Amino acid sequence: MKKTISMKKIISCSCIFLIALLITGCSGSTQTSGVTTNYKIGNGDLNVKLIDNAPPSEIFPGAEFKIIAELSNQLAYDAKNLDVVITGLEPGYFQVYPLEQKIALIQGKSITNPAGDKEMLEFSGNAGSLVKSAQYYTNKYLLQTNYDSTMEFQDTVCINTDLYGVNDAGCKVQDKLSYPGQGAVLAVSKMEQVVISGSSAGMQFRIYLTNRGQGKLKLVTLDKSELGGEALDCQFQGEVDKPLEYDFKDKQTALLLCDAAISEQISYQTILALDFSYHYELNKEYQLKIVNPNAALVS
Repeated sequence: MKKTISMKKIISCSCIFLIALLITGCSGSTQTSGVTTNYKIGNGDLNVKLIDNAPPSEIFPGAEFKIIAELSNQLAYDAKNLDVVITGLEPGYFQVYPLEQKIALIQGKSITNPAGDKEMLEFSGNAGSLVKSAQYYTNKYLLQTNYDSTMEFQDTVCINTDLYGVNDAGCKVQDKLSYPGQGAVLAVSKMEQVVISGSSAGMQFRIYLTNRGQGKLKLVTLDKSELGGEALDCQFQGEVDKPLEYDFKDKQTALLLCDAAISEQISYQTILALDFSYHYELNKEYQLKIVNPNAALVS
């Protein structure tokens, strides 16, 4: 069922929003020497890498070694419920403990934390023996990181159900809009506004969501959808049982449809606000190598 939007409530909500913005500023931005940085724009990611020489490029049989992973949150949002797992090691050649570590929270970039937080995870390893006469053994493995995060989208849109623009000299609907991202791997990349005229006049917002990260988007949930402070009727295209959830699986884009019935005959501008939460998986491939010390000396 479409939601009917009242212009009085919209104008009031917009004024409150603007006043609050002037007083407090945006939580995702900071200002230095007159230059404002908005962290909730563009693409962000959780960067995962191994520290140099941890592990070393070559390991002797029976030697101990360390795997040290650095997680740097370059999102404009917190990363929560992180689960870091090492998979694919042959236990006869490499024993690593622990194989899985968890982190409750890594804070993202903000006005009080412009660099974002970092966390180090240390895994202890021991190399096994080489098969007789073998010169080396190489084992590829994955460092898999799963986490939960959020993304917020806001834009000022024109509400005008007059297809021909003859009712008043107000704003004009922009039927297609594109965006650079909102500081996350999940991004609203573009939006289309479709005017519905007639007795059931209204508007449909077609919001395209895109994976801008290096990993895989999993379950995405729409947590809030408002136009002028009033709830919107939204659902992901093709989702019936759980219309506010979408499993990206191996897809890179999704389409969210939001409908609003409009009771006013004049045009006006108001705020469209959407909040999302999502689960993300990032896989990075590395390798460990055992070398015969005698062969190393010869070479």
